Amino acid sequence: MKSFFKKIEDNFLKFGWLMPAYMPLGEAVGRSILNILLVIYISWGLVVIFRRGKEIWISSVCIPLLILWGAFFLSIFNAEDVPRAFHAWQKYFFSSLTVPLTVFVLRINPEKWKSFVLSLAATGVFLPFLLVAKSAISSGFEFFVLPRSMIERNLPFLLPIVFLVISRLKNIYYKLILSGFFFIFFFAIIIASQGRAALVALGLGISFYFIFVIKVRARIFVPVFSIFIVFSILISGPFFFRHAESQHIQSDYIDYFSSGRTLLWKQAIKNPPDNVFFGIGMSNVRYVDEVMTINDHRVKHLHNFLFDAWYETGLAGLAALVLLWSMMIFFCLKRIKYFNGGLRSEVLALLCSFVALLGGGLFSYSYMSPQLTNYLYFILSGLFFIGRYAIHSKTSEAMVS
Repeated sequence: MKSFFKKIEDNFLKFGWLMPAYMPLGEAVGRSILNILLVIYISWGLVVIFRRGKEIWISSVCIPLLILWGAFFLSIFNAEDVPRAFHAWQKYFFSSLTVPLTVFVLRINPEKWKSFVLSLAATGVFLPFLLVAKSAISSGFEFFVLPRSMIERNLPFLLPIVFLVISRLKNIYYKLILSGFFFIFFFAIIIASQGRAALVALGLGISFYFIFVIKVRARIFVPVFSIFIVFSILISGPFFFRHAESQHIQSDYIDYFSSGRTLLWKQAIKNPPDNVFFGIGMSNVRYVDEVMTINDHRVKHLHNFLFDAWYETGLAGLAALVLLWSMMIFFCLKRIKYFNGGLRSEVLALLCSFVALLGGGLFSYSYMSPQLTNYLYFILSGLFFIGRYAIHSKTSEAMVS
């Protein structure tokens, strides 16, 4: 029996730990597939946790993670729907196990850093083709109708990593052609699916990539980025403004332009949670009629991860969330000067992905979404490992050699 669990552990350490990198492909196929992959990953990872628990929990990142779990758990006692809040907490707890598991694997096998980066790049390469294939199948191959399930929101955070891998090619023409192809491919899918939050996330991620990775000068970047914005608005057509031009009052214009997001945020501020410190319970904001109703239409969350976290888990939950993310980034930023050129580029590209995820989360998905749990925690775990354990240039060179 011991040999059986040992084999399960070995296989997880070889390739199972990379499952979060490929989950966007499962989400593109369907939410049920993503949930199945998540259950497999968590069940697989729990075997490793039970067998190697002491080694896994010694990482310093586990302390703020435990604080986050505790702060989120306390919100359950204020929930209108306690079973729903507890279920949401359980799901978040298991999803965030990505952090200790990923850090552990990279810590005992630093050479797996290459697999970490390449797995994300591979997902970025295959995802747009999978989306188009699903679109073709769903339309009976007669015409393309992109699925309206927000699957385009995973494209922005993957593009910087795709660019990074393409930049490693030796032939300059291949670099230019492939970079241009994937940018147009990603951009076209986002525009066709009318994902404005994804468009913002794409702009942020690519902006940081051009500024910090490629180091394009401001006098070149600013006009090019301005053209990108204007072109995005023109090619998007009427859907970009959401009929806001018909409104003559400025506040109404902004509310229409944001598809009601700003109205939600104003209603949340006007009607704060009864318990400001611990919120109203995870996944319970949907029950607050005076906040979640827009023109007789109810929504499920506030379309901003900061507002969602604050309203449902209070200031304690929001502070714990910011603390964890900030600490994981802090170590990386503090020691980035010690990394060699290749590793520095990889770290900066991952930071661009992090920025893209935050950008999307400010206008679309919740703090409990796969984007800000599975994918973001996988990326943050890699960045934390690099900042915490790749302390000097010799270690860095060993990791990318």
